[in-house]
Amino acid sequence: MKPCASSNKVQSWESIDWAKARAYVKKLQMRIVKAQKEGHYSKVKSLQWLLTHSFYAKLEYATDTKIIRFKKIVAEANPFDEKWMDYFEEREGEKMLNGTKGREKLLSIWRKQQKCCPVCGDVLNSDTGFRIHIPAGRGARKIMVHPDCHKQIHSLFTSFEPGPA
Repeated sequence: MKPCASSNKVQSWESIDWAKARAYVKKLQMRIVKAQKEGHYSKVKSLQWLLTHSFYAKLEYATDTKIIRFKKIVAEANPFDEKWMDYFEEREGEKMLNGTKGREKLLSIWRKQQKCCPVCGDVLNSDTGFRIHIPAGRGARKIMVHPDCHKQIHSLFTSFEPGPA
């Protein structure tokens, strides 16, 4: 009995000819650029469809996907204990940086604060570094502060309340 159609299924990850896959994808990309330059837009569209639906392009995309492992919570950590607050805030900041929605939320917080630290008033950017502070209380909004300002907030005995943004 003969199979009706050829199968693209791969037996194992190691059996893939990666050089062939990269060459195929690169060749398709070059053909798309050439067709675009020559003004053959219907050919560009069909080549793009071919690229997005090709087995090798999907493999290339899969290898580019970054795998982020879940970081386990320390066994002794208690979210209701004040001494573990710093640990959970750092964890929340990392979680926000790793996700698209989290990065959007960080940008939103940063813009609402006019790109400044609410503690010292200096500019917040990737060079100065930042930490996420979660004030105590219901409905409290997260704020972005410098690492030194974050230490200052937690060293105070009274809770820090950010000014209106």
